[in-house]
Amino acid sequence: MKTNGSSVAIWLLVFSVWGTAARAVDYDDLDRLYRTGDCTRCDLRRANLEEADLRNADLREADLRGANLQDANLRGANLRDANLRDADVRGADFRNAELRGIDLDGARVRDARGLGRYGDDDDDYTSSRSRATINRLYQDVLGREADERGLDHYARRLERGVSLEDIREDLARSEEAEERIEQIYREILGRDPDRSGLRHYRGRLIEGWSLDRIRQDLADSDEARDRGRQR
Repeated sequence: MKTNGSSVAIWLLVFSVWGTAARAVDYDDLDRLYRTGDCTRCDLRRANLEEADLRNADLREADLRGANLQDANLRGANLRDANLRDADVRGADFRNAELRGIDLDGARVRDARGLGRYGDDDDDYTSSRSRATINRLYQDVLGREADERGLDHYARRLERGVSLEDIREDLARSEEAEERIEQIYREILGRDPDRSGLRHYRGRLIEGWSLDRIRQDLADSDEARDRGRQR
């Protein structure tokens, strides 16, 4: 493992807190990896090693489940019997690495180099499951299928430990969610929402309501019934 100026920057990145999920990492093992390049049987679960220079590192039997190894340089590294389940290794360089016994079940491997028969360009089960979850959330909060960019962004956040509640709140506070609430007001009440109504229903979206439930709630309101009688 090469240690130079750029490696120090990578080391700072490694030690950054990566959501709540980063707490699974054994920081003594991270220190060992940085200082010596020898990290056999290390606990590096969910470690943020994006773009890390890990050339020739000894990672035999290391636990790298859920780790972020995007664009990492693992050329010549020894990963024999390493556990990379659910890891993100997209764009990583594994050329000349020892990969016998490596476990890549559920890993995201697109554009990784040097994996050979160990790699698979198809979306993995974990990614597919996360994407399906995010898509349902989009339908609930925004009333539509998720676009590819949003799907990938939020699926990655979900896999890195961000809660569904936080993602839901992010979507509910978006300009698009506000436009959806305004549209429902116009459909049911024939007017734009007042500020308090908009705040109320945005809060309901955050709490778990769907747009359909908001629509039904407005349709059951006294204002909607009065409007119906006036027609």
